Amino acid sequence: MCIVFHSPSGKFIWNAHCFNSFLKFRSCPTMKGDYDTNLSLATGGFDHVIRMWQPSTGKYLTGFQHNESQVNTLAFSRDGHYLAAGGYGRVRVYDTLGSAIPAVVVSEFSKNVNTLGFNDEGNWMFAGSEDRVAKIIDWRAGGNLWITRVYQASKIDVVLIFALVVSSLLMDNNTTSSINSMLLHRNQHEIVMSTSKGEIIIWDLRNNAGNTICPDPDSGSIHSLSINPDVTSLAAVNSGGQLLVWSLTGDSIWRPVEKVRLRKPYHMFTIQHRCKVHPTYALKVQYSPDSTLLATCGADGKYNLLKTADFSVVTSQKVTASGLYWVWDCAFSADSRFLVTATSDGVARLWNLETGEMPVEYKGHQRAITCMAFRDRSLG
Repeated sequence: MCIVFHSPSGKFIWNAHCFNSFLKFRSCPTMKGDYDTNLSLATGGFDHVIRMWQPSTGKYLTGFQHNESQVNTLAFSRDGHYLAAGGYGRVRVYDTLGSAIPAVVVSEFSKNVNTLGFNDEGNWMFAGSEDRVAKIIDWRAGGNLWITRVYQASKIDVVLIFALVVSSLLMDNNTTSSINSMLLHRNQHEIVMSTSKGEIIIWDLRNNAGNTICPDPDSGSIHSLSINPDVTSLAAVNSGGQLLVWSLTGDSIWRPVEKVRLRKPYHMFTIQHRCKVHPTYALKVQYSPDSTLLATCGADGKYNLLKTADFSVVTSQKVTASGLYWVWDCAFSADSRFLVTATSDGVARLWNLETGEMPVEYKGHQRAITCMAFRDRSLG
């Protein structure tokens, strides 16, 4: 049974059976079988199916139907018990230990949801989409059944629905840029976002203010962002195949190493490194957990590994024999020795970075895999 509540900007659909447990993000009993919340892999794409895998063996565990659209983005909660999926106009959250029916469906977007994630405590989420809106979805409020909407100066949109709080940051009304990527800073109160206009936006959740940094508006859309575990560097890749890296100090202060003033009144920005890593679209960038490597993947069918010490390329690996399939996503294992890739041939692959071998393939999708979520807590 589902309960549907309408708001002025859309609707939320709740699976009533899951409401109380989801509201508090309670732990569930361990799933019978091979699912391990410490080591979890989910993949999704154009075939409207989310598949869960045993990462070490490639064994298919279970699936979730995503019938209304392709799957654009996936993210696990910190405890691995919930999986969020972004598609066209909606965010669905599944209980990985329970039913294949979504526990929550949030229909507060008008276009594709491109990016999402959970905070460290797992009691709120963030999501961004092509409709130029970034949202915070918050389950911490009480259990009141009421709806309130607050709108301020075309910049803030707050909705409370069924104890669910959604705070929104609206981009400038004159911009047509979609939000491609979002990262939550380790301080848990700043979100770094990238847009199709090549902008990077720092959203401060404490005052709901956004500061825009534009490294190069002529380089095209920034598709992916990554902050290293030490929180000393921010990396981005764009549609021109470029890797851009900034130095960070403290709580996301930009170190004044190189200052460039742009034609438009954007904030100053600081570039530590810029290089070409793919001949065309670069789709994903990811720091390794030990901060020694950067992985990028792109439309040229390759993933690249660069040393963070000097940004030299140590590996440039063609993922398929033909090299014709885009590599959409990648993620490191906790020990930084393995890399998982997701490709438009419908196959995800596990790579041993020390040997270059591919010990595991994850086969089952009928169309392109465009996103994945990999959660590795095997090292504790």
